[in-house]
Amino acid sequence: MWPSLHFRRTSSLHTIINLVVALAVAVAIAVGIHLMIDVYSTVTSPQSNGEATITIDGQQCKCVPFEMCFSNNTVNVPSSAGSCSSNKVCCINEDVNIGTTQGPPIIGEPINNNVRNCGIGMPPPNTINSDDVGPRMMNFEDNSKTHFGQFPWMVAITKTDKNQETGITTEHVFVCGGSLIHPRVVLTAAHCVSKDVELRVRVGVWDTQCSNNEEDIEYSCEDVGVSKIVYHPKYDNETIHNDIALIKLESEIKFHSHINIICIPDNENQINYDPQSCVSTGWGQNGHEPSKYGYQTELKKVDLSVVPNVLCQKTLQETNLGKNFVLHESFLCAGGMTGVDACKGDGGGPLICAMKEDQGESKKYIQVGIVSWGIGCGDENIPGVYSSVAFNSQWINKELKTITSE
Repeated sequence: MWPSLHFRRTSSLHTIINLVVALAVAVAIAVGIHLMIDVYSTVTSPQSNGEATITIDGQQCKCVPFEMCFSNNTVNVPSSAGSCSSNKVCCINEDVNIGTTQGPPIIGEPINNNVRNCGIGMPPPNTINSDDVGPRMMNFEDNSKTHFGQFPWMVAITKTDKNQETGITTEHVFVCGGSLIHPRVVLTAAHCVSKDVELRVRVGVWDTQCSNNEEDIEYSCEDVGVSKIVYHPKYDNETIHNDIALIKLESEIKFHSHINIICIPDNENQINYDPQSCVSTGWGQNGHEPSKYGYQTELKKVDLSVVPNVLCQKTLQETNLGKNFVLHESFLCAGGMTGVDACKGDGGGPLICAMKEDQGESKKYIQVGIVSWGIGCGDENIPGVYSSVAFNSQWINKELKTITSE
């Protein structure tokens, strides 16, 4: 193997996910509002219940939970016009009704599920649009912070460990990240997953101390078994070429405000994204301040730009990989700024980029890469290396059709 090359996955970890309900959230909505959510059934629209319809500049809107309204369909509510209660936004009436689609979603094309299209996450709570500046995001002191539901396709792949000396079994030991691309399929890195280990996939997870109580639907996560792992036929565990795998889940996932799929390209030549507006997400450790167990409690993000492969190869040749190193065509690179990088524990997670046709802060994302490997972590001028989703899109879509029809 190449010296000093690190897979972006965890090594032997203690438990990642403590089943402690730390997010007990009251989800009772005021009298008269009823919400029934099922991915393959029609969802009842909320009705106004004393929070009267507000008219702003001739446009009507209703106060509804923020996750029930597309972020670009909220309107600014001046203080003189009244306000919505906590965790609600004023939503344009015709967009409050949350429709669903029948049958499996179409990958790579916009889909209708019970909340939104692929590649769109939840807006931050208590934020509304402004006519002047568009949607306002939370001002975080730490730019790596995310909010609940911001990246609803993100999943945690876990396993059960048994200590051979003590006999103690530890559940939900973190293995890698992944992304939901179909109600029953997860996209991840091949180096992350082994058929010899019993894996489970946790969806709807943001804080690893999430609730898996179905009654706490607003913040619930779900653990699903794995029925099949499909590796890229040309995956090489020595060179890590074509580091990509699909995980088929034992049951379909129901979409909710915090559970959705990411868009993926139909083919290598039909991907239109902004290479300067990309994000990598994961629970991996901070390269300079490793957490106790090597992972973060809350999902983190790093803002990255894609680096052309020619430049990336030249940069990597200046490391201990040597001048003869050749970057395989199944890879792409991103990053290179000091302290800004995917790191150990982030392996298998998605590299997503904003699609060019979407303007403003409310972005629609498409997955372009999978966290694979790197030299060090967050070192200056050294990009991270990702498996290219576009390069492997033909294989992904072919296998997706096969495994979802079985």
